[in-house]
Amino acid sequence: MRRTERSPQVTCPQWLRVEGRTALVLTTAVEHMPPERLERCPNAGALFIADTPWLELPDAPRFPLPHV
Repeated sequence: MRRTERSPQVTCPQWLRVEGRTALVLTTAVEHMPPERLERCPNAGALFIADTPWLELPDAPRFPLPHV
């Protein structure tokens, strides 16, 4: 399990291939966070990069979008 220390709101996780390895990049949110919570979460708005043991990216489900 990966943790984003002192930043509780993870948004937009993304798999990334770096030098033949797979990493997990997590962005953390600061939007709509009250000032008192932001004081307790100094890493809000930060990027976290976690190395993984996988050499290949997992299959991601694809969902067709309707034409508008």
